[in-house]
Amino acid sequence: MKKLMLLSLLSLLFFSVKSQAQDIQFGIKAGVNNAHWGGKATEGFSDIVSLGNVMTMKNKTGFHIGAYAEIPVTTWLSIEPALLYSTKGQRVTQSLLDGEVWSPNVTFSNNAHYIDLPVQAKIYLNEGFYLTVGPQVSYLVDNSVRAEAGIFGLDLLDRKIDVDGRFREFDFAVSGGAGYKFSNGINLSAAYDYGVSSLDKGGSLDAYNRVLKFSLGYTF
Repeated sequence: MKKLMLLSLLSLLFFSVKSQAQDIQFGIKAGVNNAHWGGKATEGFSDIVSLGNVMTMKNKTGFHIGAYAEIPVTTWLSIEPALLYSTKGQRVTQSLLDGEVWSPNVTFSNNAHYIDLPVQAKIYLNEGFYLTVGPQVSYLVDNSVRAEAGIFGLDLLDRKIDVDGRFREFDFAVSGGAGYKFSNGINLSAAYDYGVSSLDKGGSLDAYNRVLKFSLGYTF
């Protein structure tokens, strides 16, 4: 699967260069991430933090920011490589005393920072509306798990858990979405990244990045 993703990525890049486009455009974009883990993420997170009874998984809000190039191939098709800084992860909340209303809650947050390199086929359905699909390779630049506990507004615990060496440096995903490009260069888009490689370096953690992204961009 990884080799297929890399070959697809390289093929799209090669096709972009050979397209002999004369009107390459560049742009910047930023936006909000809504991230979580797919797969058997509940059991996987429990294994990482050594907590035997994890109950509630919650999405983690993050962001992305970066730049892109739009390389026209035909009047309705472009290739769009991008370079983005993106935060992903997962949140888990557990009540320490099951069934007790006054029980303290512990929240574990995975804070993962990636450099994303998506290469998208951008298909225009009309002058402004478009669909995107393509592979994405990501490199993990920083990763941590933080444990926080509190009750009645009081902080009882705030500790960083060392997870160095547990997560793979490279992540592979398929990304697809839709957007609208206005005549003044502003564009709005939404996309979903579906991770296809396990996050755990040892292969025992059945968890995959899943990210819903909303972006505001500007094409120069």
